[in-house]
Amino acid sequence: MKKSRPYLFAFVALLLGWVGGSTYSSRFYDHSIERFQLHAAHGDASARLATLQALRSGETNQAAELLEGQLDAQVILLGTLLAAQPVAQRPATEFQLLTQIRDYRRTHPRQSAQPATDQKVAGFLNWTNALAALPGK
Repeated sequence: MKKSRPYLFAFVALLLGWVGGSTYSSRFYDHSIERFQLHAAHGDASARLATLQALRSGETNQAAELLEGQLDAQVILLGTLLAAQPVAQRPATEFQLLTQIRDYRRTHPRQSAQPATDQKVAGFLNWTNALAALPGK
């Protein structure tokens, strides 16, 4: 019995460490996700409010520019996330959406006040041309 005590003690210590670590990690992770969601919701609500205010006051050009800026941000986010995934795991729906945005921007070209943003957006939208040439797309 005395020979098994150190093993039992080690097992209990590992078990307690695992439970404590899992609990702490879960709480920390949940808190991080909640902060991210709160920040995203704040940004989305703020952008929508500005767009609605512009529309209600008859400033359709300003509203369109706000929507175009939001679209730029989403293209950069979507492109960045897709680029981080292996080609075989990239969802076709996201690729199709980028292609639709590319076609929209061909019809309605846009230049923002931020050349670096324009360059990133153009890069991701041109990337859809390269992906379209791949077999299976």
